[in-house]
Amino acid sequence: MLGGRPVALFGKWRAERDAAGRPRVPQGQLVIDGRAADGDWQQVVPAATPEPDAQALRLLWARRRVQQLSDEEALVGGSAKRDAITALGLQHSLLTNYTSFIAVDHVVRHLDADSRTVVHQPAPMPQGVSNHAIGAAVPSTPEPATWLALLVALGAVAVGVAQKRRARRAGAFA
Repeated sequence: MLGGRPVALFGKWRAERDAAGRPRVPQGQLVIDGRAADGDWQQVVPAATPEPDAQALRLLWARRRVQQLSDEEALVGGSAKRDAITALGLQHSLLTNYTSFIAVDHVVRHLDADSRTVVHQPAPMPQGVSNHAIGAAVPSTPEPATWLALLVALGAVAVGVAQKRRARRAGAFA
């Protein structure tokens, strides 16, 4: 088990049959025991009557198996489980790290280049960006930080000049 992953329990119920050959309805409960960081843990879960057409079990198993193989591959490194993950993804039509879904249309719409129509598809502006950003000239005015730096430099020069004048006046009166 890995931290942060839920523990899931699923399986296939093979019911006993009665004298007439009909499957018996499962009765009972599942008792799950374990140890957690804070001590022993137990949970009792009643066994529900299974659906006769429970087709999702195969997909649940395949998803869980792909997850286990991916975890093992991540712990070891490399792509040691790649073939098994790919086979499960293709067999059960699952999206994995090595399989994807692709839609292919075999109908060719325009065979000759002369009859093609170019369509300019507008795209929405990113959030927080004004429509003025499209085709606008870049302003030549400096950024506020530039003005601030210029003012600080001019202030330092003015303080230096003032100190020199005071020093000359003090030397002239001595």
